[in-house]
Amino acid sequence: MKITAAAAIIAIALSLFYHPLCAASSPPRHVDPGEIRDDLPDPLMLASIYAAVANHIARGNLSEALKELSKAGFIYLPRDLAIILEQYNKLLSQGIDRVNFSKASLEKAGKLLLRGMVVDAIRDLEKGLTEILAANISSREAHRNAEEIKRRLGADVGGASRALERIVSETYSEISAEIKRLEDLESVGLESTILTISINVSRAWVGSPVEIVGSLKTSSGDPLEGRRVMIFIGGVNISVNTEVGGYYRLEVSLPTIYIPRISVYAVYMPSKSDELRYRGAVSEELYIELLYIVPDISLSTIPDRVRPGESFVIEGVVDPPGGGVAITFLGRSYGVDLSPTGSFAAKVEVPGDVREGFYAVSVEVYPRGFIGPASASAKIYVYRDPSVIEVKIPRIVIAGLSYEVSGRAATAEGQPLDGGVRIELPWAFMSTASYGGVFRAEISTPIGEATGEKVVRIVFMPSAKIYREAEIEERIFVINPAYVAALLGFAYVTMRISVGSIAITLRNIAALLQRRGGKSSIGEGVEIQAPGDETASGRLIVSDEVVLIFYDLVEAVRRTAGIELLPHMTLREYGLEASKALGGAGQSLLRILKIYEAHLYSPRKTSPAEFKALVEEFLKSLAK
Repeated sequence: MKITAAAAIIAIALSLFYHPLCAASSPPRHVDPGEIRDDLPDPLMLASIYAAVANHIARGNLSEALKELSKAGFIYLPRDLAIILEQYNKLLSQGIDRVNFSKASLEKAGKLLLRGMVVDAIRDLEKGLTEILAANISSREAHRNAEEIKRRLGADVGGASRALERIVSETYSEISAEIKRLEDLESVGLESTILTISINVSRAWVGSPVEIVGSLKTSSGDPLEGRRVMIFIGGVNISVNTEVGGYYRLEVSLPTIYIPRISVYAVYMPSKSDELRYRGAVSEELYIELLYIVPDISLSTIPDRVRPGESFVIEGVVDPPGGGVAITFLGRSYGVDLSPTGSFAAKVEVPGDVREGFYAVSVEVYPRGFIGPASASAKIYVYRDPSVIEVKIPRIVIAGLSYEVSGRAATAEGQPLDGGVRIELPWAFMSTASYGGVFRAEISTPIGEATGEKVVRIVFMPSAKIYREAEIEERIFVINPAYVAALLGFAYVTMRISVGSIAITLRNIAALLQRRGGKSSIGEGVEIQAPGDETASGRLIVSDEVVLIFYDLVEAVRRTAGIELLPHMTLREYGLEASKALGGAGQSLLRILKIYEAHLYSPRKTSPAEFKALVEEFLKSLAK
């Protein structure tokens, strides 16, 4: 019994040793805080980023400068230096944005000036001037940050702030000069001008000629001859000079742009001596509806479903024929000429790595003269043939051992297929390959893998792209010997304890029945006897005289107090219940039960004579 219990304890210890949660791992290394040092970036690398920013600013590519500046946001620095660098980047970004706004104000003011809106132009320039002054402050503060970064890191990042200062200065000078010029013009008291325009058509075919006429006069009606007038038509500008009486006339072809309508207007901008005499003028804006033909396109694909790596033909008819056709499929374009009747056909390749599904084939018709652009699309279905895998895998495996997984890969018709095989286990991923449709792999089960059912997923990836992937899931049962040993050990210890208790209980019941001369109710003709002595007839009998004397006592208590020793009771439970019913004699009974319990469960045995004397003394007190 002692050896068995010790073996069970050892098995439980082994299971804990092999348990994944108890597996030993390398202890963390405790680092002295004094050993920790923050890594600093390479000064040359940092300087090169800001040199690129400075180069874009100097060339006026402000949007590119901002993109380059964003790269500096990913540089790691200690917290104190990071704050300085973040502030430097923020000031540079603010300065660049303000220069951008100021330059946009200059551009807008120029357009307003073309329309003779001098006051509005000055107002926009003043807004730009306010922003450029703020940009000047940002650039100076940024330069101070750059000097601090150079002092602490040795990286010269100040090129960007210096470039910002230069462009701020240039933009400030440009805006200031333009404001002064416009204010001088406004203070002179210029005479207003009137510019008219008219067109001989309100709708016309694209590319067709149209006639534009108009006049330029002062507000008092005096004609302005020999002045240049700019005509804007559909985004194109053409200049014309006024003639006698301030009239102008121009015949132009409409642009070949295929939109519903275009605008037409004229602008007069005084030049030379006229700048000090007349205001600029803009005519009313007129519109011409553009006419063009949108051709019909009919398309078809042959065949309508293909596999990766194959090709298909797209054909169609354009009516009326345009200037050519461009076919686009999965990012690739093909130029195709139209026949005189407008038909076309092209062979299109399907890439080998395309997934299954529907894909669009786009066709765009180029415009030609009165025939405008048009587009249409058709769908092609890309599919893969199915593949099949069969797998052989052990259903039960032992943790810590290796086993083989094998199988075959084939088409739905049974033709062998080559390709890669991925085996996904709960504890690892493995790869192998199928050659001639057969694959094998040796799988090792970790020694610490817990006992239980596991799912194994096998995926087959065909080399030929015309076949789709196949996968299968198998279930295996892992047995961990350490876990099983622990379980068996625990069960054995429990069983031994239970059997011992059952043996004692049976002995007690057998003794009672033997004393009473009764039999058990378990089955007819079967006597319940305690394990121990066995007669030649095979019947077990009770040979312990102490037990027999004890059950004389039990029988006496039953008759006197009506308390029985039931099979489910322990001796202590029986004693407590009987002592309550017996009153003063109960203490004597408890003492006898304690001696009897020691006789049963400890090596020290009580002689029948001593035990009998105690019982007889108790019975006499019970009779009184």
